[in-house]
Amino acid sequence: MKLLDGKVAIVTGAGGGLGRCHALALVAAGAKVVVNDVGGSRDGTGGGSSMAEAVVGEIQKAGGTAVANTDSVSDPAGAERIVQSALQAFGRLDILVNNAGILRDKSLPKMEDGEWRPVIAVHLDGSFFCGRSAARCMKDNNVAGRIINTTSYAGLVGNFGQSNYGAAKAGIAGLTRVWAQELSKYGITVNALAPMAKTRMTEDIDAIPGEMTPEMVSPLVVFLASDLAKGVNGKILGAHGRHYFEYKTVLTPGVKKESDWTVQEIAEKFGAICGEGAPPPAALKMPESLTERIKLAFQLMEKAFTPEKAKGWKAVLHFFIEGADNYTIGVDEGKAAIRPGHEGSATCQVRVAAATLADMIEGKLSGVQAFMSGKIKANNLNDLKRFGEVFDFKRARAAATQGAAPAPATVPVAGPDLAPVMERLPQAFLPDRAAGWNGKVVFDAAGTPGWTLTIQDKQCSVAPGKAADATCTISGPAEVLGDVLTGKVDFMQAAGKLKANNVPAVLKLKQAIDWAKLKSSAWAAPAPAASTGLNRALVGKKYKSGALFVRPEKIRAYLAATLNEAAAPDVAPPLFPVTLIPDLFRAIVADDHRGDLSRVVHGEQRMRFGAPLRSWDLVTPRGTIAAIDAKETGEIMHVDQDLYCEGKLAVEMRTSLFFRGTQPKSASSSPAAPEKPAGKKLFSTSVTVPEDLSRRYAAVSGDDNPIHIDPEAAKAVGLPGVILHGLCTMALATSAIVEHLGGDASRIEELAVRFSSVVQPGDTLTTEGYEVEPKRIAFVTTNQSGKAVLTNGAARIR
Repeated sequence: MKLLDGKVAIVTGAGGGLGRCHALALVAAGAKVVVNDVGGSRDGTGGGSSMAEAVVGEIQKAGGTAVANTDSVSDPAGAERIVQSALQAFGRLDILVNNAGILRDKSLPKMEDGEWRPVIAVHLDGSFFCGRSAARCMKDNNVAGRIINTTSYAGLVGNFGQSNYGAAKAGIAGLTRVWAQELSKYGITVNALAPMAKTRMTEDIDAIPGEMTPEMVSPLVVFLASDLAKGVNGKILGAHGRHYFEYKTVLTPGVKKESDWTVQEIAEKFGAICGEGAPPPAALKMPESLTERIKLAFQLMEKAFTPEKAKGWKAVLHFFIEGADNYTIGVDEGKAAIRPGHEGSATCQVRVAAATLADMIEGKLSGVQAFMSGKIKANNLNDLKRFGEVFDFKRARAAATQGAAPAPATVPVAGPDLAPVMERLPQAFLPDRAAGWNGKVVFDAAGTPGWTLTIQDKQCSVAPGKAADATCTISGPAEVLGDVLTGKVDFMQAAGKLKANNVPAVLKLKQAIDWAKLKSSAWAAPAPAASTGLNRALVGKKYKSGALFVRPEKIRAYLAATLNEAAAPDVAPPLFPVTLIPDLFRAIVADDHRGDLSRVVHGEQRMRFGAPLRSWDLVTPRGTIAAIDAKETGEIMHVDQDLYCEGKLAVEMRTSLFFRGTQPKSASSSPAAPEKPAGKKLFSTSVTVPEDLSRRYAAVSGDDNPIHIDPEAAKAVGLPGVILHGLCTMALATSAIVEHLGGDASRIEELAVRFSSVVQPGDTLTTEGYEVEPKRIAFVTTNQSGKAVLTNGAARIR
């Protein structure tokens, strides 16, 4: 059986050159082909049926099946007739190869309308008209078809004398990417080729060697037309003879400013904006052998060590590395010792695969991502967290690839410790006095890592290190900075000992800090222990992830993982949208929020719904850290995640994450038995949590935090064992509301809950709903012991 047996293809411009070779190759793979060609010259003049009929004769002589068509692709009616010819001759259409084209080259000053419009019409309009007719046919007949467009180097890179041709081919590349998104939900893939071969169209271009024949390109067409490429979509592939590759749009790192750009600044930074002036960072070369890669990784640990961040930390970490040798890292008094094998009594055992650790060293995987996905495990998460803070792999890579000379790991930081006072500065911040001023002030003192104080939108934060885009840098001895920052000495009094490169910024800083408050305590006093120090500079920061389709198979898997197999798989249930944001949420969690992930719990969840999401809706996730609130026992970070469907806001979600402080709760803070909401009781529904539900929900939701799937990891953070995701518990409770509404989930406009206690496999959950006012249901979910697991439950009904 051949690769394309039973398939029907249309190839436009198939009377010669690349189109002819594509048609022959498709027939050789088993397809029946419509050979379309108007029979004109390469500039589009003239016409006739001889070219198309000649190729059909060639195919038939070889034992294949084909019919000729001479309609013009640039005519909408002609494009429709081309598609109808496939249906009339063979009863179906599976493949469209948009290949027809003409050339009328002239430089811009010499190009006339008669040279511009026909080229655009044949290439761009022709691809659109044929693509539209073919897509409608495939969709209406439920055919998982293939559309293969033809773009060009001239459109993707540029070529002298081809404004018309280059513009058309660039447009075709754009059509390809858009169609790939739009038609995916029908199972139709759309890709494009940018071929280079010696044909009638390119016979006078000396840069294309004669040995680059059209036959070298056609195997790529057959591949894209076949089921071997069913997962290939939206690609722009180049073919220079037998050299195949992909064209990709690459963004430079660019330059970001906190304030508005001036024209002069753009001129000064333009080279950097365009990625010029400095070579890109060298890639860290890692050996092939995993053992050697890990050996190099632990050599780099010495360069990664940042002693100023290790103060007060004493630990012995034993690394159990699957696929490589084991190692020990000891940290004490701002020094680190790295040894092969296991030495001493471990305060923390870390288990990780060699490939995972190498990816972390190379920057392919962050420590947070590794932990959240269960790829790295430890029996002491505080030590693991400090390890991630103290060992800066980015610094190690820079040292290894650029020859940088970081401070030796065995040399303690000189001078007084500025960390305590720097951490206290935000507590003395006066936001009203900073209105209208945003800036970054770097405090640079010898013997310290330097510190950056950021004021943004009346929020103040401090972080170790020196920001490259500082508004102002203040430098001088650490002792003098310490006296100034505690209010003992005024900035002006220290002017002879300190240097500042932006005096107005210093004056603004002076008025934005309550120096009297700082003066009231010794400058080395530690920051209050109750604060977990979440990074308030992140408030307002926006995050995004790529657009994605609501796939019916994912809805079905979610329904099964939330015990709702009987629900309609073409309409997403209320909590399903949380499965569309894992990449977005990981980006937020992996950011520098400075929170201890071993002490974070999901506090509350609120959701507001527009129309329900349906199969094949195209949604775009966007996120923001909305606020950070201080509580007596910790801090709460409120994260907003929005889903836009076809450009309209479809779902609003707010997730409140509670970062527990180090102080234990008092006995009186233990949760009491839940109070039943006031109002008429509407329903009471019970469900027993299956033993494997947490693992099933992790697979479908993308939330594979090890506390949900690994008993050892769960116990390491003080849990009794694996616990169910809070959002899965919320989904089970929501199902009871949907059942009460007769199965019509679209009637739910808003949902909100507070997560009060963990749920384990085997627990029996009972959700009770009460009508507290018209169109508002209050609900509470308890376990088999009567303990509340969801409280403050509220649903607003349409």
